[in-house]
Amino acid sequence: MSEDVDPQRVVAIPPEQERAFTSHVGMIIFLGSWAMMFGALFFSYAMLRWKARTWPPEGVELPMLLPLINTVVMVASELLLVRANRLARAGRAGDIAMPLIGALALGTTFVALQGLTWWRAWSSGVLPGSGALGSVFWTLTCFHALHVLVGVGLLAALVPWALRRPHELRSRVRLKLVSMFWHFVGIAWVLIFVSVFVA
Repeated sequence: MSEDVDPQRVVAIPPEQERAFTSHVGMIIFLGSWAMMFGALFFSYAMLRWKARTWPPEGVELPMLLPLINTVVMVASELLLVRANRLARAGRAGDIAMPLIGALALGTTFVALQGLTWWRAWSSGVLPGSGALGSVFWTLTCFHALHVLVGVGLLAALVPWALRRPHELRSRVRLKLVSMFWHFVGIAWVLIFVSVFVA
């Protein structure tokens, strides 16, 4: 004999927690779609490299030091966001502003160093139409830089919100979503650095 469900024992999910869950699912779907875009670009790069007789082409050299520094900058910014999320989970949401500001400063530094990398590449003759390497370099780095600029904008918008109402669930959810996006950008950059500049 089945027992009737006691209405008083049914626990309703608070609307804010339901919105938080929906936001996380939406971000995962969004990042999945962009991952496919990056995957297509990396696949095209692999095909170009496989067909090339020599790689990199003779007489073409990409700057190495600046992308290496940018990799360190990106990883450091990700670690700061990890720190901010840990502080938020530990109930110290009032302390997340400094890691956020640090991550924002490093993200801005990344953009500036990427601009310098582009200038160095352009000066050395690596142009968008200069061959397979130039095409791959400019397509991947520009597409990635667009995502970095979006991430910097999200971090910039998150800082004043965290300063005003750091203890609200909405603030912690926004921090988590921005961190997910920024980690995606960081992973994409590491793949670009290894495949284009190192390998």
